[in-house]
Amino acid sequence: MANKKDYLPAADAKLDIWFNNLITQANRYQAVLDIPIDAVFALVAVQEEWKTAYRFAMRPATCTPAMIAHKNAVKKQVSQASRRFVQAYLARNPKVTDLIRRSFMMPLPDRRKSPLPLPRTAPYLSIRTQLGDRCTHLFNICTFGKRSRAKPPGADSYHLYRKFGDAHPYDYSGFELVGVLTRITHRIDYDREDIGKKVSYAARWSNSRGELGLWSNIVSQYIS
Repeated sequence: MANKKDYLPAADAKLDIWFNNLITQANRYQAVLDIPIDAVFALVAVQEEWKTAYRFAMRPATCTPAMIAHKNAVKKQVSQASRRFVQAYLARNPKVTDLIRRSFMMPLPDRRKSPLPLPRTAPYLSIRTQLGDRCTHLFNICTFGKRSRAKPPGADSYHLYRKFGDAHPYDYSGFELVGVLTRITHRIDYDREDIGKKVSYAARWSNSRGELGLWSNIVSQYIS
């Protein structure tokens, strides 16, 4: 039932109507929603105190500052009792339908998926070789054009691809996924028997849903 707009009215008159309806619907759906009768009685007890405090505060001719202060204190109790009831018996109750939500004057949940932006910039790959017991290709990835080490807006990770072959590729056909990575630096180790092979690499930013952005530049390096 998450909603940016608070379901509890702020104005006294509207809160009075809303709270009365809450109790009416709680009685109506008590058995359907498995609401303990004591929980309804607890709301009624607060309602009785609210009615008295609200009625006296609404009489300008006889109303005193003390009466207004008391009304505001009881109003806070109404708010707290209402929120406890909603959280306990409505918010996560699988039996609460949209029709029942409307009856309780509650907002309907927003079932639309929040839009996630696709990264609009291509990643930029650079590569170097590190010699040791194994042949290693070390990668750095950044935002193309900015050479920034920060991921662009919408980017959660990047997909790294590679392709073996002597010719430098001029398109992305034949590239196979190496992995989905989050660190801007990455290493791939090769065995000695791979020495002499040429490998080309490319990458694409990805958002948290796995949707892919633009292709990066293609970099090629011999395993040596």
